Amino acid sequence: MYSQKSEHSSSLKQIRLFGWASAIVALALGYLFWIVSQHWWTPSLVIFGILFLAICIGNCYAAAKHKAYDLYFAAILSLAAPAIVIFFAFGFFFSGPPA
Repeated sequence: MYSQKSEHSSSLKQIRLFGWASAIVALALGYLFWIVSQHWWTPSLVIFGILFLAICIGNCYAAAKHKAYDLYFAAILSLAAPAIVIFFAFGFFFSGPPA
């Protein structure tokens, strides 16, 4: 009985780690989207939009299946990643896109 609970706890930790790591990857992709979209707006919008949506859906699925409700926040964070990157770039550093 104890081993089942321990395995479930370990599995939940792995799911949470993967979910939050994917949210961090979404932030890195947001920065990459900001750089690439200067030259190729339409293709980068489609490709990165699909990636952000896949990360969000994956986090929502993991949150619902494993009752790890903090992953809903990670899903929202992954969708807001491009806006967060642009806010930090323009809001705090007063710089435009990289030249």
